[in-house]
Amino acid sequence: LQYAAILLAAVHSSFGDKGLSLKATEEAVRVAQASGDTACVAYALGWLFQNAKSELRDQELLKRCSSRAIETCLRSLAGGAKLSMARHSLIAATPGGATDTLRTG
Repeated sequence: LQYAAILLAAVHSSFGDKGLSLKATEEAVRVAQASGDTACVAYALGWLFQNAKSELRDQELLKRCSSRAIETCLRSLAGGAKLSMARHSLIAATPGGATDTLRTG
C-alpha cells in the first residue's frame, strides 16, 4: 500500500498537482512507518525532498532519508542523499560546507 501511495504521488506530481502529491507522499511515509518498512520510508522521504521544496526542512529530510537508506543497505539512495546534502550546503554557503556533510553523513 505504501508503494502505491508513492506512485500516486508521482502521478499527481506529473499532472502538476503538488498539493495532492504531497498528501500522498506523507501518507506513504505514515503507512510505511506503521508497517515497519524502512526501505519505503527512505524512498518516500527522498521523494518528499524532491517535491516539497522547503528550505527549513530540506536538510532534515535528507538526513532522515540517508539514515534510513543506510539502515536498509540502500547504498545508491544513501549516496544520493549525501550528495544532495553536500549540494545544499554549497548552495546555502554554510560554514563547513559540503566536506563536513560528506564526512559526518
